[in-house]
Amino acid sequence: MVLGQAGVYSSSSSSSTTTTTSTPTPTTTSSSSMGGAAAAAAAAAAAEPLPACTLHQHALAHLELQLLLDKALSVTPATCDPPAINACMQMLRSVAARASAMAEDGHSVAHFEEHCSTVRQHLHSASEGRALAIAEQFTLPMGSSSSSSMGVASLADELRSYRLPEGAMPAALSPSLQEGGLEAARRRAAENLG
Repeated sequence: MVLGQAGVYSSSSSSSTTTTTSTPTPTTTSSSSMGGAAAAAAAAAAAEPLPACTLHQHALAHLELQLLLDKALSVTPATCDPPAINACMQMLRSVAARASAMAEDGHSVAHFEEHCSTVRQHLHSASEGRALAIAEQFTLPMGSSSSSSMGVASLADELRSYRLPEGAMPAALSPSLQEGGLEAARRRAAENLG
């Protein structure tokens, strides 16, 4: 299933009745490839006319699904920021709620499930792509050695050859007796504290 291929639904209305029929014909599967029970259920659903309110609910569900697919197609790793993902997830929740209501009424929602899972996978891969692009901005340079083409091995060699700076520490200072020692320091502290 490729993202963006929505099911095609045709409707025909009869002038003598107030009901309209809707015949589902998904673009990716044919009735011969469905199981026997599923094909029989689809044929039975196609034979029964739907009430106008049910047809309206189906039309709204398919409209929301198409809007979700259009919005999801606009999300790429470059445009995949939290507001875009949040908007798509809210739309996905709304489509799933409408599909759930349709399933409770006994209608087939296999195409809704397929499209919703495809959208979810697309959003996940776009998020991963954005995370990878951001992570690549923070990669460490491989170093200035001539063997930098060897990658991690050259970095490990540079770390092994690194030496800490060396030097001599000056001798520790002894307390000065000229300024009065410990008693003078306590007296100065008391004066400073008030």
